[in-house]
Amino acid sequence: MVNTATISEEDKRLSKSEIKSIKLLYPETTMVYVTSNRTFNIYNELKMLYANDIIIRASKYDKAVVPQTVKELAKIPSRLMDFYCDASQFDVEDYITPGINKFYEINADYIQRTDFLVKFKGNHYGEASICAYDSKKPEDKECKGLTGNDEVQFNVRKYCPQEYSCGVQFAITVTKEAYKCTELDCRYPDQMRLDISTSWTRKSGSPAIRYNIYMLLLVLLGLKTFL
Repeated sequence: MVNTATISEEDKRLSKSEIKSIKLLYPETTMVYVTSNRTFNIYNELKMLYANDIIIRASKYDKAVVPQTVKELAKIPSRLMDFYCDASQFDVEDYITPGINKFYEINADYIQRTDFLVKFKGNHYGEASICAYDSKKPEDKECKGLTGNDEVQFNVRKYCPQEYSCGVQFAITVTKEAYKCTELDCRYPDQMRLDISTSWTRKSGSPAIRYNIYMLLLVLLGLKTFL
């Protein structure tokens, strides 16, 4: 490793251009920058371009950088839709760990183009609280309890009216464990399995929405330069 590496103005210009292209096609993308003290200002300039991006400053021998990075990654909401092949419904299962909040989000760009209905279904693996809210106003949320094999649903438009541009997030917390999770996908028996179904009713003619929406995580390492 050396302590003189830096980013040229041309590299910075190309980085900004590439990031802009990625954000245009995948607006829910979160960029995570892990950098040293020496290059912090350079990467922070990229981070400041978009409100949801994250920057982590680390020194050469900072053992806390890994748990800190993991903590920040856990805050990034998972996606709840997939427009690939003009489908109108997206189904997925997930496993929620007690004591660790899980977040999902439907980005504002998609809500402007279509209406969503999101359903959460339990599997007798415990009880949970599911809260929906405007991502800009997390304190103003509606929460519903999920028990047994019940199902709760949320009309996304309720939290983001047509005339107001916003993203909608869902926060899930396990409130009671059943210790029944024995499936291969369970990491721990106290996890709670959720079946999540997202459907949408109409689309715009925007070509960007036809791309398969993947959560793209880009970690740019600036750890070659240290104080």
